Amino acid sequence: MILAPAALLAAVLLAPSARAAGIDDSDFSNPVLSAQSERGLAVEGRRETGARVFALDAAGASGLAAKPGVVTGRLVLLDRAGVPRPARLAKVRLTGSGAWTQVADDGSFSLAAAGAGPFRVRVSLDGPKWAFQSDGGDAYEWESAPVASGADAGALTPAAGSENAKLGVLHLTYLEALDFLDREATTGWWNKPLAVVWPGGSDYFSPGQWTLHLTDPLAWDVVLHELGHAVMDGAMDARTSGGSHKIDECYSDGLAWSEGWASFFAAAVHLSPDDADAKFEFMVPRRAPIRVENVPADVCPGPASEWRVFAGLWDLYDRHDDGLDRLALGFAPIWKGVTSGTTSSVLDAWSLVAKGLDPVTRRAAEDAMIQNTLLPVRAARVRLPRPPKAPGLLFDGARTSELAPE
Repeated sequence: MILAPAALLAAVLLAPSARAAGIDDSDFSNPVLSAQSERGLAVEGRRETGARVFALDAAGASGLAAKPGVVTGRLVLLDRAGVPRPARLAKVRLTGSGAWTQVADDGSFSLAAAGAGPFRVRVSLDGPKWAFQSDGGDAYEWESAPVASGADAGALTPAAGSENAKLGVLHLTYLEALDFLDREATTGWWNKPLAVVWPGGSDYFSPGQWTLHLTDPLAWDVVLHELGHAVMDGAMDARTSGGSHKIDECYSDGLAWSEGWASFFAAAVHLSPDDADAKFEFMVPRRAPIRVENVPADVCPGPASEWRVFAGLWDLYDRHDDGLDRLALGFAPIWKGVTSGTTSSVLDAWSLVAKGLDPVTRRAAEDAMIQNTLLPVRAARVRLPRPPKAPGLLFDGARTSELAPE
């Protein structure tokens, strides 16, 4: 969901029941869970000027050799399944030092430690692409137990099962999206940090402030959907609209394009293009799971439906054949098209993508769009009787290559 400035002000100032008429975010948001997270964070950490600080656990040795005058360690984050992953793009420093150092791709770090100490390792997940903050604007940081100069701080991680550890899951989800864009498209347009507010009262993207608000970091499909709005805003010339929306209803073409693209981006980042039943896990509980490969028949048809836009883009992208869908463009041709001109609907996007396709591929892509009710069904081709062949006349069913003698 994208909120225009006026709608954003209403979302902040009005109670949920009062703003429901203008902004219906019930399909995407989990404000009850968000409130629980806020209460948990208040207990788990302490407040400093401009920051909330949480404790780090040391889960064994880092595997790095200790060096005199240096504090070593490794920073890892737990994913949704509790599996430790390197905290790429995170940064660390020793308390009392103003210089941040980015960890290596494997999460390791070595920090110069002047004096005997003891020191504490301070951690931030903010970087060049995103920065996390509370609803009140506080940054999030973590801190290790005391460690001496020349010692190994160990494998540091936020406490498993804690509310603050959910920010680690969020960081890993964004790394997944960043890796996908680097591999399949480009991140050259992403030239400033995206402010990510959690816990928020609802899930939405504010273009003017370049800010995302989230209620549940574990809901990967909602998280990536909202990031998809930021991708559209930052990388495309998309003239869309905001407002109230429900995934199975029709509204404006612009709103459907915006919401459908955001869901497609989430699916492309996280789901396998070979999945015969690709679906979301958390989004829209009343219709869950949201299936993209098999859209329910009662969903509103046409380019004013975000679900149909989502499914149409997915069928252009994916490798699973079904019905009229018999092609797999991959992400790159779609990205090249939608970033090459102005779009205000999925039909604008289709026109831009189609320009880069050869005739055979374009016809196959049209079939996928037709299957998802985004293009009209082709008129049946009428077979005419073959005319008698006159002397000297060569007829191939479509044209004459030589005129008959008079």
